[in-house]
Amino acid sequence: MQINELTLEGFRNYEHAELTFHPRCNVIYGDNAQGKTNLLEAVVYLSCGRSPRAHGDKELLGFTKDTARLCGKIFSRQRDFVTEIRLYSAKASAYRGRSWHKERSMNRRRAAAPSRMR
Repeated sequence: MQINELTLEGFRNYEHAELTFHPRCNVIYGDNAQGKTNLLEAVVYLSCGRSPRAHGDKELLGFTKDTARLCGKIFSRQRDFVTEIRLYSAKASAYRGRSWHKERSMNRRRAAAPSRMR
């Protein structure tokens, strides 16, 4: 799996971040408590739908946030994918929990119809 782009909104300590990755090698560095592990956690969450660190999805929301959004442009199994996950607190809406949206492109020029996952 190769992540080409990652967008985070309201996820842990990320208010809003749009990241583009090099296809071969990326180095993530910074001072303590700046979000390096949170960034890696977001990648794992997009990959398998759960956090290796949090006991529940509400722990993934920013301190003052009721919603969070993770969106990744991914290349895997010879296909391009756009995977989006939205997390909601109990007070954000009656929807509660999480919503998955995965769009798959069979080739780089034409996208297939999006599908819903829950």
